[in-house]
Amino acid sequence: MTQEANQMTMKLEDVKRLEDIGNELDHAMSAGPGTEVDLCSKYKLIRPILVKALPIVRLIPKIGKQLADVIEMLMGIADQYCPI
Repeated sequence: MTQEANQMTMKLEDVKRLEDIGNELDHAMSAGPGTEVDLCSKYKLIRPILVKALPIVRLIPKIGKQLADVIEMLMGIADQYCPI
């Protein structure tokens, strides 16, 4: 297997890390019943998690690069709306 192909293969630990990141996102985005959500404050909480997830998302076969590109584009919009 070439080095490039090896880098593009998701490993079990990558899947586990994505699952852990998903749990972090769930926790960061949870709001109690009747709680008004301030999107910018929530985005500031999840942005570091998304940045951490991007390299792993890129490893998803067939769609990873495109998915990571979309996430980065949406983050760019959010960065303009919610300056850090």
